Amino acid sequence: MIVLILLLGMFGPISTDMYLSALPTMVMELNTNESTLNITMYGFILGMALCILLLGPLTDRFGRRVPLILSMVEYTATTLACAFVEDIHILIVLRILQSIGSGLAIAVSTALVKDCFNGATMGRVLTLTAILGVLGPILSPVIGAGLITLWGWRSTFIAPAMVSLLCLAISFFMPETLPHNQKSEGSVPALLRNMGRLCMDRGLFLNVMAICIPTMAFMAYLSISSYIYVDMFGLTPNTYTAVLAITLVISVMVMMALERIRSMGSKNRRLGLYLMMGIVSAALMLTVGHENWFTFFIAYLFICSVCMSIRPWGFEIVLSSREGDSGALSSLLNFMFFMVGCIGMLSSTLPIWPDHITAMGSIILISMLLFGLFWILMPRHHTPK
Repeated sequence: MIVLILLLGMFGPISTDMYLSALPTMVMELNTNESTLNITMYGFILGMALCILLLGPLTDRFGRRVPLILSMVEYTATTLACAFVEDIHILIVLRILQSIGSGLAIAVSTALVKDCFNGATMGRVLTLTAILGVLGPILSPVIGAGLITLWGWRSTFIAPAMVSLLCLAISFFMPETLPHNQKSEGSVPALLRNMGRLCMDRGLFLNVMAICIPTMAFMAYLSISSYIYVDMFGLTPNTYTAVLAITLVISVMVMMALERIRSMGSKNRRLGLYLMMGIVSAALMLTVGHENWFTFFIAYLFICSVCMSIRPWGFEIVLSSREGDSGALSSLLNFMFFMVGCIGMLSSTLPIWPDHITAMGSIILISMLLFGLFWILMPRHHTPK
């Protein structure tokens, strides 16, 4: 079960990061521009977020196994179709369709964690999924660069399709993890109304937003980092991939260090540490980030470490705060995670910025100001103690 959960948790990275180093090449080959090509990324993220929110609660009614099988079939078909397109507009449509299967799969993966584990074990599994979620952005560009060198960018869509086929095979043999007596008995509209009630819970909503808002900076980075390192600083695609991998490895090390000292001090202090690291990142980015690729790299390390560390810690807090509604809670968490990320990706490519590095620094600053605001507004009984 853990293998399946880990593979499903990587669907976001392998669907968005594997072809990052090929973006400049795809611009020329598909006869398009950066902004239009980026729609294939944030269009996918937006579609996936909406599908997580709308389809995830259905798994509380119909179970996990059948929706997972259907999602893998849909994802495999649309991903393979992406590998053979010649027109950018068709690719955009296929990527949005691809997001349906990916969104449902991710919602199921988080619900499986709540179904199968609890207490400290659930925390460890969430940390492991976060690490694998980081390895996805590390390994996906590396594997993607190799595939692109050998067979071109189209192979970066065939590879995720093979992963989904593996998940499909595993899901055929997995048992249903949601007991029959725990399935929601209401109609589909009632399930969606229940999701609405969760969203209207002010404390829960602010808690979720504080956890997810740093993702704005992380996804903005994935959207424009190749243009910064390759086009602005002149790094080769392979060197860019290596820098990306080093960035994420260091961030994982920071996350693991924070997990080891999680019992030291209040978790409010940990929130304060995240805020301070984000502000430092924004300040460095806007003041010295333009100097060379290394100063940009150092500036981004701080916010990347925040993004990697806050997700498993925050998800555990929210999932442990309520009994039942596993599908709805996991859907809300993942929806906000990807929706905020989509906003970051879209914001980074707006024509209002003088350059990509200024855009990156500004988005980090905005996300940290919002993070602080949500923390201040959070009712005390919802603030992590």
